Amino acid sequence: MWKIVLQWFVVFMLYVINVQAQSFEGTFEMRIMDDGSISRMLFYVKGDKIVIEPIDETLPRPVRILMQKGVNYMYILTEEQGTKVAIKNTFQLPPDIDSMVSKKAYNVIETEEKKMIGAYECRKVIVDNSDGQKLEMWVTSKMGFTLAQFFDCIGKFSATISNGDYREVTKNNHQELFQKNMALEINELKEGSSTKITITNIIKKALSEADFDLTTYTVVDMESMMGK
Repeated sequence: MWKIVLQWFVVFMLYVINVQAQSFEGTFEMRIMDDGSISRMLFYVKGDKIVIEPIDETLPRPVRILMQKGVNYMYILTEEQGTKVAIKNTFQLPPDIDSMVSKKAYNVIETEEKKMIGAYECRKVIVDNSDGQKLEMWVTSKMGFTLAQFFDCIGKFSATISNGDYREVTKNNHQELFQKNMALEINELKEGSSTKITITNIIKKALSEADFDLTTYTVVDMESMMGK
């Protein structure tokens, strides 16, 4: 009897440890270096919510972007004349998962190369989706945050801020590499291009619910503002 109880306890603890290992809560910084220019953003992650905070001293006022998994809208959080304002932006999600799946060839070249990036040992993989884009990625499965989560977030950001194509950004999210790993460094392997994305300052910590709460904000719908 006790042996069975002990076995179940061990299985339960392994499950808990695995869930904790795959669930990131905390902050990290993304840096995009493109042809000499550098863009920086802070990410706050808690449960199924993510806040992006651009680090840009040229912005006239602080701006944060709040998004949530599984919804086709996000909020731009700012302040106007002392009043906190949350501008709701809605965009179109694909009607079904099949429309997100890349129909083009997708190839991952595994390598034996490894290096430490911060506290994480990363391995190098080359991703070639045969549409002219070839990426060198240094990936880890230990962060608890994945490429699929990252590109879903970036896809929503792109769709809302710059009318980008959400499906194009997230087209490889069904791949095992994207679902199980996070890339702490991405280099575009293209002649004449110097685009590089790095993830730095990774801090795992409990975040306050207040950072993701709209209670103190006046919510304004973008479509209403545009007269739609």
